[in-house]
Amino acid sequence: SLAIESALWRLSFATDWVRGKLLLAQDDTVSQLEIEYLDLSALDQLELAVEENQPVLELPAIDVTINDLYQGDQRLGELAFDLRSQGAVLMANNIIGELASIQLRIESPGRLVWRQGSDSQSELQATFSFDDLGQTLAYFDYQKIMETKKGKLDVNLRWPGPPQGLSLATGRGVMQIDIGHGSFLEAPPGATGALRVVSILNLADIVRRLSLSHMFESGIPFDSVDGEVFLHGGTIEVARMDVKGGSSFQFSGVSEVTARSLDGELVATLPMANNLPWIVALAASLPVAAGVYVVSKIFDKQVNRLSSAVYSISGSWDDPQVEFDHIFDASSQRTGSAAAQQIKDDQTPQAGPAAGGELPHNAPDSQAPNPQTPDQSGVP
Repeated sequence: SLAIESALWRLSFATDWVRGKLLLAQDDTVSQLEIEYLDLSALDQLELAVEENQPVLELPAIDVTINDLYQGDQRLGELAFDLRSQGAVLMANNIIGELASIQLRIESPGRLVWRQGSDSQSELQATFSFDDLGQTLAYFDYQKIMETKKGKLDVNLRWPGPPQGLSLATGRGVMQIDIGHGSFLEAPPGATGALRVVSILNLADIVRRLSLSHMFESGIPFDSVDGEVFLHGGTIEVARMDVKGGSSFQFSGVSEVTARSLDGELVATLPMANNLPWIVALAASLPVAAGVYVVSKIFDKQVNRLSSAVYSISGSWDDPQVEFDHIFDASSQRTGSAAAQQIKDDQTPQAGPAAGGELPHNAPDSQAPNPQTPDQSGVP
């Protein structure tokens, strides 16, 4: 229905997949769009039409509220944002709300930009906060590989095409994760789908392949997880993933999305009491019990060094291969996988007049958005 008033048009609409009302201002003031119900699964046909025709969409300033956002029969949550356009650039600013138990909070709202035209490109900057990340994974029928109490994910990405075109194969940018207390869980094998990439970080699966699962029958508890992941348009680089707790793990590596390959390095530091083969070797001339006690009290740093082993990780997402490499020497600096280092070397601009000054606009990382500075204090 349509009602025309002195300063605005009032439009109400209702179908089987969307219901709401639009207050369209007739002057330069901001219009209001309130959507009571929206089913995203019904938008597939509309998305196809946009991809085929590529029209430049120009809209007036509209403040949007979506009260009930669904994907089929499943409720995702609610959203609010300010929709603005400048020529061929369409922006959703101040995005707040909750989707699948992940929050975009008012103190750190998100921003989505769509640059329309023949060289269409989208950009997303957002800080996603969450309680139990495992619930979000289970929400979408993926492996619940972890349980968490609190955490956040800072995202700064860009990709070609409209906003719905984001994929691991095309995205570029950085994701920084900061998680408090929780545990990695051993999930049943055979998971499928786009998020099977989480096997790269499926620490419980890696530990099982190290024949250490007897030490972590109820999962791998941790005090914190801090990591940084880069997307390079088809390559996923885990620059660092540090897991701290009673046992600590540091992972770095590279994965090619198309080949679903893995090339990484894992440094595992386990509690001394759980590493008797190494400890007993140090205390061979003493009774085992006394030897373990003496070593733990007198040679704590040396034992920690010998309790840290480096493993190489190769293979595929579905079948990672884990092999012992060497004992970790705490005096040497961990550099991560050779492949990850090679990516960094290839993308580092050379200094001096021969370099020609600034990077060209189409260089691999010259268009990458600057990552948001993570909260150095961590998540309690």
